Amino acid sequence: MKEPLLLLPTRLELEAVIGGTGNRGYTVGIGPAAAAMMSYHWASQEKPSMVVLLGVAGAYEGRGLKPGDVVCGLSDCFADLGYWEGGVPQTLEDMALPMLQTGDEEWGTRFDLQPIWDLPALPMITVSSMSTSHERAAANQLKFGAATESMEGAAVAMVCRFLDLPFAQVRAVSNMVGPRERSSWKMQEALLQLRNLVERHL
Repeated sequence: MKEPLLLLPTRLELEAVIGGTGNRGYTVGIGPAAAAMMSYHWASQEKPSMVVLLGVAGAYEGRGLKPGDVVCGLSDCFADLGYWEGGVPQTLEDMALPMLQTGDEEWGTRFDLQPIWDLPALPMITVSSMSTSHERAAANQLKFGAATESMEGAAVAMVCRFLDLPFAQVRAVSNMVGPRERSSWKMQEALLQLRNLVERHL
């Protein structure tokens, strides 16, 4: 059986997490558009047994997570594909609109993910712009019940569904979602936790 395809958003994450481990991985870029295009490219080229997206993420308050914790995705969705009204995100599902129609099939904005490596499996969301206020973070957490937010997961999940490939997402918490207080971020600690996981399981 072929090895999982390891994807990471940035070169920083790629080098810190799998550099020198003997594993091969590829970058997909930042944001849903780049992630969809490049994950389709790599998955079509490599024809893997499954796809694993690794990277850092912001965690929402109230889910018991802190910087340095690592979780996998139970689900992911395009959280800001829609509009905001009265301080509440409204999705395509709220508008009774499919994201995509292919033949008789209609796709929504939410995707179920495959748990992996005995990690806690929690809901995640994908955004195109980071939530940098307490109000927006609270609204997203309340609406989606999310534990983390990032900018690529749902896009890669969409591609994997299209290609009929199992997909897992593993995120290490680098910061809490809200105002950008970079001095409190734990980027290196989060990347080290991901690297330890890769060395242990692959």
